[in-house]
Amino acid sequence: MNNQEPSIPILGKNETFAALHLKAHEYILEKQEDLEYEYGFGQYDRYTLDENNHILSYFLDNELKLQIEYLIIGQFEKDLQQWTWQWVEQADLLNEGSDLEIIRNYGEFYGMEALHLDKWIADLGYAWAVTAIAAYLRRSLGIFRLQGNSIDQFILLKEIVA
Repeated sequence: MNNQEPSIPILGKNETFAALHLKAHEYILEKQEDLEYEYGFGQYDRYTLDENNHILSYFLDNELKLQIEYLIIGQFEKDLQQWTWQWVEQADLLNEGSDLEIIRNYGEFYGMEALHLDKWIADLGYAWAVTAIAAYLRRSLGIFRLQGNSIDQFILLKEIVA
């Protein structure tokens, strides 16, 4: 585990990161459009979380419309302006081939600090950027932000359940 103090990754100066972010952004826009077209994503009036089974359920007029399996990948602390990868919170999630370990290994191999440092100073834009890249690398169906008072969690939408 990387226990370095948070710092600002060299996001804008890393051409490889910038190119990957562009691809990821295009990918996630296409996936979000697919969800909107096929499932009416974005038109629901509320959602619930089943944290034990990692299921996100969307409702419209109290009728269940969509359920998606999700994976929390990280969190953004608003007061500290800090991104923290989920592997810091749940070390048991890191194992060979896990969704998070693949992202971390990719970042280490290509020298992209934002994808392998445990924590770093960020803004909301960078949180969305690494979430989009994670979705692209994992071929996720989409991304979503669970907003909290001081901490937002970022998730990958993995699979349609119902």
